[in-house]
Amino acid sequence: MRKTWTILACVLGALVLTYCIRTLYIVGMDPARAFDTVTPLPEKTRAAAATPTPEVTLSPEEALEQQADADFMKDRVNILLVGFDQSPEREDESESVYRNARNNYRSDVLILAAVDFDAGTVHLISIPRDTYTPIYGTRGRWKINAAFAKGGV
Repeated sequence: MRKTWTILACVLGALVLTYCIRTLYIVGMDPARAFDTVTPLPEKTRAAAATPTPEVTLSPEEALEQQADADFMKDRVNILLVGFDQSPEREDESESVYRNARNNYRSDVLILAAVDFDAGTVHLISIPRDTYTPIYGTRGRWKINAAFAKGGV
């Protein structure tokens, strides 16, 4: 009985291996055969797809304005409270914690205060200083507490 199962497993393995090798050969010789046959688009659709429609490129400010929730800003003022880590030691070149003028400050505390005049409330949201984000005028993403040093004040 054990011999029968072993032979059956070997035959099944050989079939799977043959199928894999055949597929790799077909894809290697003619890669298009690996995909389903695509039916061509009707002539009208092809013509419409081939003709690009120009669109106005928005400035970054306009793009942000379109994404903004205008109702959120109605009768409301948002204030970003920023605390930074300035110290005399950082400005003294002889100190070990010295940083040059371009890389001097890091924001320690970031709190967004939303004052709602209709409801008479203030909501505070603390932004973690290790939040990664793009900073205007720089490439890549940085910790948000580097905004002073990277983006300027």
